[in-house]
Amino acid sequence: MSKTYRCVIDEKEDPVVAWKRLEHVRPNSRARVIGLTDDFFSCRINPQEEIGIYAAQIQRIVDLLKDAGKLVSEWYQSFQLIRFLPPEFSGIAQYIYRWNDKDFMFDTIL
Repeated sequence: MSKTYRCVIDEKEDPVVAWKRLEHVRPNSRARVIGLTDDFFSCRINPQEEIGIYAAQIQRIVDLLKDAGKLVSEWYQSFQLIRFLPPEFSGIAQYIYRWNDKDFMFDTIL
């Protein structure tokens, strides 16, 4: 067992309890996927944060979901990137919303 998961069950002596606990932290468990999905749709840019840092947070969650076997479409990634931009960017966001589907891509928006 990897060191990553040992700390989760160090205090558990009962193997059944330890296994049940591990099931909830596995990368592909339903609870983990639901938590990551919630993180993705709840991810918001902080007012002092640069868009690049915010984009990296979104991309990290997308990568974790991908590792768990759940792909996030490019459309949702792009939407999430501009969804919670500060009010001063609302004009730019409205302009981006009008782009063609082939241009409405995460990397293009950045």
